[in-house]
Amino acid sequence: MAVHLANILSTKLTTSALVCTRHTGILEKDLNKQVKFKCLYKKRALDFKALIRLSKFIKAHKINIIHAHSTSFFIATLLKIKYPKIKIVWHDHYGFSDNLEERPIAVLKLSSIFFNHIISVNEKLKSWALQHLLCKNVTYIQNFSLKNNNSQSISKLKLKGNAKAIKIIHIANLRPQKDHLTALKAIKKVLDKSYIVSYHLVGGYDLNSEYYKDIINFIQDNNLEDNVFIYGSQSEISNLLKQADIAILSSISEGLPVSLIEYGQAQLPVIVTDVGQCKDVVGNHAKIIDAKDDEGLSDAIKYYIENPKEATSYAIKLRKKISKEYDPEFIINKVINIYTKALKKD
Repeated sequence: MAVHLANILSTKLTTSALVCTRHTGILEKDLNKQVKFKCLYKKRALDFKALIRLSKFIKAHKINIIHAHSTSFFIATLLKIKYPKIKIVWHDHYGFSDNLEERPIAVLKLSSIFFNHIISVNEKLKSWALQHLLCKNVTYIQNFSLKNNNSQSISKLKLKGNAKAIKIIHIANLRPQKDHLTALKAIKKVLDKSYIVSYHLVGGYDLNSEYYKDIINFIQDNNLEDNVFIYGSQSEISNLLKQADIAILSSISEGLPVSLIEYGQAQLPVIVTDVGQCKDVVGNHAKIIDAKDDEGLSDAIKYYIENPKEATSYAIKLRKKISKEYDPEFIINKVINIYTKALKKD
């Protein structure tokens, strides 16, 4: 999301810059050439060397608004303490919006004294911020996705497996919140009914995590090596979506997932769990299932396979809805309006 914002803001503002706190990742090559970029190589929560790097970057490019995403609010707050004229707009993408009672709050609440505005990616997060944080300027602004015009970063990766298989794609980092294991159980059920399908997991993962090991063990224990493929992080996934037939999201909790918007833009039949803002995104134009419902997921997959015309109808209607309600120009103007109001309060 930060990359999308930086890119579109570079066409609207004099200066658009993106700072990553820990490592550059693969998304740096998706940035427009006009976007100023800096990596802080932050090693710990309180890293004064990283703060100095950020201070120099802010001064060099005469930046007066920090749009801090998720946990980067902390280093932004430290900078504002040093430079009180800096404005902070905090963008809350918290993925566990269905379990907000478990959210750590102490440091965030204290830091929120220094926020000029909060952007929440769904209504639950907006209500939570108004109730628990000390900044009362809170706006719900939905996520959006941009088509990547940087031809050098477009993935040429081909989806693996049987060319004749129905290709089911899942764009989500491999972590417990995304619940790939329920999806794997559903895929196993579909295969057991003699449907020819392949399941493609696209997203970052930690080789040493128990979750990743559980996924690998499930694949191996059920002899799914010829049907399930893991690709890791991909900088630009539109080409992969073009190769897919069905897109799924089996999360147990979400904010407002950008991948769901990308599914719609790619005109794919979608199956998604009823968590976070997902139902609002897709409306009646996708199959909506309960979290952890592998039976429901397998039934939805089989429905799309058996009813291709209905699947196409779902996909077309979802694309129209996404195009209308998640237009980047409309959304970015809301963001710029927030910046303008923050600067006027000097």
